Amino acid sequence: MLTPETICNVTNRSGGIVAYRIPERNLRREFNVGETKRIPYSEILEVAAQPGGRALLYNYLYIREDEVMKEGLNIKPEPEYYISEDQVDSWLLTSSIDEFKDALDFAPTGVVNLIKQHAVTLPLNDLRKCEALK
Repeated sequence: MLTPETICNVTNRSGGIVAYRIPERNLRREFNVGETKRIPYSEILEVAAQPGGRALLYNYLYIREDEVMKEGLNIKPEPEYYISEDQVDSWLLTSSIDEFKDALDFAPTGVVNLIKQHAVTLPLNDLRKCEALK
């Protein structure tokens, strides 16, 4: 059961700094690349209520508590939403070309950026996946 005091783990999975403001509370929160912060559920709801807040939460930040996304924010994440940075390398090597293309089409922006970064550093040897990245 979610209460306003429920603490949620929120991670920046984009390639840059992510920040948001809640002017009513004179609050500004900044996440460095890969940084995880423990945020009260009430704050997540306040961010979601702002213009572009839901997109920021879904595309650039990863909320570890699944019920926050599904029940609290009424967002039904695509399966690719759950790919973490630790899983990207193994996922890149083992995913089928269809799974790979689906991730590029439907995954949040932060996950797509992780896929691109890791595809270069691995390196990615599947030519079909390299073509799909183009």
